[in-house]
Amino acid sequence: MHQTKAAVYVRALCSLTAAAASVLALAACSPVVDVKPAADAANAACAPMMVSLPDTIGDAALRKTNSQATAAWGDRRC
Repeated sequence: MHQTKAAVYVRALCSLTAAAASVLALAACSPVVDVKPAADAANAACAPMMVSLPDTIGDAALRKTNSQATAAWGDRRC
């Protein structure tokens, strides 16, 4: 199946947003991770990727974030 350039861009943007949230989760101290959403975070094309994210990465559990189309894993302790 051929993907359009826009679809590839959206997928990359969603992946970068999730990766940024993961990095922030490692340094966070609050129960909800404060993540600045990407400019295109509400794009429906991100939904399939967001629902397929793992519940854990290694020993790090999925945490709540305060922005659409973001994810974070890790212990909230400092």
